[in-house]
Amino acid sequence: MFIETAIKKAKVRLIKQAEKNGLCENFGQDEVRTLEKKYVDFSKVFGDSKRLVESAKNCIAVFDEWCMNYTIK
Repeated sequence: MFIETAIKKAKVRLIKQAEKNGLCENFGQDEVRTLEKKYVDFSKVFGDSKRLVESAKNCIAVFDEWCMNYTIK
């Protein structure tokens, strides 16, 4: 799925950013909103199946949880 690739790229980018600048309060929330707009809102407008929209929502929710719990090792 395209969303899984987008999430992997976002994770790599966020990890590099966190290692360079440290963590901030809203770590990853811009990326979560971007993914929601791209994969959930867009799908609703153009009538993709409910199953695909729900799958995208679940993937984004897991990514959002990862962002909230990420710590620099």
